[in-house]
Amino acid sequence: VSTQSTGGHLFSRKMTEAEDIVEAWKKRFAKPQFKEYSGHKKKVQSCQWNLTGESLATTSVDMTVRIWHPLDRKHEKELELRGHKDNVEQCRWNPKSPDELATCSSDKTLRLWDTRVGKLAQTQTTNGENINIDWSPDGMVIAVGNKADQIQFFDVRNWKTLRTVQFRFVINEIRWNHLGNFFLLSSGSGSIHVLRWPELQSYKEIFAHTGSIYCLEMDPTGRFMAAGSADSLVTLWDQRELACVRAINHFDHPCRTMSFSSDGSLIAMAYEEYMLDIAHVDSGEQIYSLKCASNLNAVDWHPKQPLLAYAGDEKDKRGHPCFKILSCHHW
Repeated sequence: VSTQSTGGHLFSRKMTEAEDIVEAWKKRFAKPQFKEYSGHKKKVQSCQWNLTGESLATTSVDMTVRIWHPLDRKHEKELELRGHKDNVEQCRWNPKSPDELATCSSDKTLRLWDTRVGKLAQTQTTNGENINIDWSPDGMVIAVGNKADQIQFFDVRNWKTLRTVQFRFVINEIRWNHLGNFFLLSSGSGSIHVLRWPELQSYKEIFAHTGSIYCLEMDPTGRFMAAGSADSLVTLWDQRELACVRAINHFDHPCRTMSFSSDGSLIAMAYEEYMLDIAHVDSGEQIYSLKCASNLNAVDWHPKQPLLAYAGDEKDKRGHPCFKILSCHHW
């Protein structure tokens, strides 16, 4: 009886602690601050903070890449990087270097930029119109996926093509896990394909959703993986066990993009019908929601502070394409 009583008290205490954490976050987001940035000529396709949080990269349909320094008042002027000949679909910073940015484009190229000097460091021709990109956790390999559901792997040390793999199903997103021992693909059929890295041998197929999985993200602390789907659900999976631990269902619309906070405690999710949602990971409770002016293409948390960059089809008061940064404190 005493053991049961102790267990009950422990569970109750944990529940109370979780509720207190949720309420504390809700209070912090009660009066959020917003800053708006414009510069691109057409809609913004992606955004991502670098390793240190000093720089934010954005890519656009206008064929340019821009580097911003939102937290540095002495360095507020953005840097424009030109070279792509078509839509710049996605960008990914080197996880080991704050100054190396990789971008992929519909122009059938992968480009590496040295943002310290604002110059193109490398151009790699790919086999198709690229739509997604990821960098291995050790910073040694870049994977690029194209519209034909083919993925190419490049060794950034010598720019040799390590592998080219053609898949027979629709691939919407590609990600390495936190440890770098698995490479994962989200599919149009609602499953997640888990491949061993670097062998690229099939390890497991997870039947995660009833609709297409549009986005796949890894918790930077290594605890969870999140999948966002056309079925309106966002599911959270244990990265080690590959078992589902929670489903978040705050809206009846497809989830387009998402991002974990640096400590893994929050997840931001952007849905169709212009909704931005922030939830507490351990409970699934909604912390904050926002009706945007248009659909969002990308969201990304700052690596050190509770700042969320989000971008898409939104425009500023002058009608220029823009992205915004949301904060739960004055900055």
